[in-house]
Amino acid sequence: MKTANLFEIGSDKSCIITLSGKKITTENINKGKSRTTEKEYPTQDEADKQYEKKRWELLKKNYIERNETEKQGTPTLHCLAGLGYTGCLSFENTPEGIFVYKHGAYNTASDQKDFLLLIDKQGNLKETIDLPKVLPWDIRYCPNDNTLLMDVDHYIYKYSLSNKEFIQLISSFKHTASFISVSDNNIAYGSHPKMYARNNANDVVFEKDFNVEIIKGSIAFCAGLSKNGKILAFHNKEGEIELIDVNTGKLIRTIKGEFRMVDQIQFVDNDSTLVIREQYGKWCLYFFEVEKGTELAYPGLSVPEYSPTIFSFCFNEDESVLVQFHLTNAYVFDYVNKKMLYSFPIEHCVKTAEAKFIDNQLAVRTDYGCFSLYNI
Repeated sequence: MKTANLFEIGSDKSCIITLSGKKITTENINKGKSRTTEKEYPTQDEADKQYEKKRWELLKKNYIERNETEKQGTPTLHCLAGLGYTGCLSFENTPEGIFVYKHGAYNTASDQKDFLLLIDKQGNLKETIDLPKVLPWDIRYCPNDNTLLMDVDHYIYKYSLSNKEFIQLISSFKHTASFISVSDNNIAYGSHPKMYARNNANDVVFEKDFNVEIIKGSIAFCAGLSKNGKILAFHNKEGEIELIDVNTGKLIRTIKGEFRMVDQIQFVDNDSTLVIREQYGKWCLYFFEVEKGTELAYPGLSVPEYSPTIFSFCFNEDESVLVQFHLTNAYVFDYVNKKMLYSFPIEHCVKTAEAKFIDNQLAVRTDYGCFSLYNI
């Protein structure tokens, strides 16, 4: 049996949808008055489809789904972040709430507009913010100055949560190769052909020109800071990652491997391990020892699929849990003991999703326009 509890924003209306076998029971509640309907479907497959369809129809009608459950891999929140898939699925948690990308409707190319929705963990809308340009590919919170560092269509901005103002850091680029990264002590950002690092006093401690390789129409490019902010992992050549000393700008070492282009990068294990996700090639994760640059073999962290195409990964705060996304399924691993725990489907998802941990829950923004929280 499955049950979904949905609540209309700004009203007393709610709806409880229950799937039991091939029968769907719908209870609509308005100002304390309840009306219940039931319908049984000829097949289980049809009943399952209708259950999902009814939930999604209500989400599109300004409802929020909230479920009280402690079961692993089950959603506690679904809310509509915006229809219309652009390839951009960014969001970020802050002390003020969760900022989620929303694609804006427009009539002409000159009329384009995108937004950030500020919601709380119950899915309630607190604020809608107009973006200076469309497509915020990445958003990171900077606790030092209470700002959002943003890659907005390869232009780099900061948005002050205190002053509600945008500050443009990079206003031009040549190739669509850009990144932002936030550490405890530094931030780093770049858009071809320039990249920078700033300390918590906002001083530029690192500035460097870079080039990119265009391989069959795609650009090999990815970068990210270590958690202590001392090392920048920088990828702009197929099969290579440079580790750069942020304070001096000098090359520490070059990591080489059988991977092709890298699309995601993260330091873990007190910055002693570098995790990368390959784009194209094997589409999987690679682990490297930072000190020596040697590859680490963790067969227990492989997704048990014939073709384990990994579209994204994320760690929880203490790095005890690793989640990898294969198509529309999330695979949860015990990273400490290097073994898989369980998997579950991502709901309201067509092909891909962006995910991060918020506290002890997995937050997901899907290509179908849904923002969700799952128990892990």
